[in-house]
Amino acid sequence: AGKLDSSLIYLLHAAELYEKLENTAGLASCYDNIANLLDDLGWFDDAIRYNLESIEMHRLLEDTIALATSLFNLAERYQNTGKLEKAVALCYQALPLFQDAGDWDGESLLYNFLGNVYSKQKKYKTAESYYLKCIELHQINNDSTPTTLIPVLLNISRLKAEMGKAGEAVSFISQAARLQSQS
Repeated sequence: AGKLDSSLIYLLHAAELYEKLENTAGLASCYDNIANLLDDLGWFDDAIRYNLESIEMHRLLEDTIALATSLFNLAERYQNTGKLEKAVALCYQALPLFQDAGDWDGESLLYNFLGNVYSKQKKYKTAESYYLKCIELHQINNDSTPTTLIPVLLNISRLKAEMGKAGEAVSFISQAARLQSQS
């Protein structure tokens, strides 16, 4: 934790400098980094506070991608603290921003995340539909990057196993293994 604590000190100092310089974009980015670091340290309430501040700054700056990313990060924090409904609501705020900006990668990450949240809520059909939307986006964009698709395939496999569909679970594991062997 020593390195993380040192990083936090430097980030807080940088935030002071951005504030003095009235550099809102720099401050918003710095707050995003502080929130990520606080999250890593397990200080979730503080991370959420900084994340909310950065979201407001990104809104003021009309920085669509940064706003969508910050909303998504906040959704992950709420999921980590068990506040799944808040996480889902934030995803639905971030989704059109990613779509309007043409950021299909951010959109696909969000779909996978929504699949995970709905899976935790035992809303299996909804979870599966989001996982499949994630895969579909990768297909549309001719992206078969194993590091992004394998986790989604494994998520679907886990979901199918939880639904009692062992054969389908094995099929998705096999697809992930084939993809891994091609990389």
